[in-house]
Amino acid sequence: MNQEQRIIHAALAQARHLRKVHGSPQIIKLSAYASDEDLHQLRPEDGPDATSAQQRRIVDAVAAALRGDGHLVKIVTLRSVDYLKWLSENHLPNTAGNRAAFISL
Repeated sequence: MNQEQRIIHAALAQARHLRKVHGSPQIIKLSAYASDEDLHQLRPEDGPDATSAQQRRIVDAVAAALRGDGHLVKIVTLRSVDYLKWLSENHLPNTAGNRAAFISL
């Protein structure tokens, strides 16, 4: 199983758990980065060679798998200027959980 397949598998497992716990329909929001600079600034863990285009292909594949499984999906474009302002206003660190909270607003 490659990285994209692992990501899709994990997303489906999470979405199915949410559906089981909270019922349907749940809108699942996925983040896509506006630019390579946004991606590098907000997800340094992806490394310097990561691109927003590569990340978007994975997000699109996850979205397709989730929709195919009957979930509602919305892709939210994440821009570092907006997200960093929100972090600052709320005195929060840049974490995966906080990125998820931000796109859920």
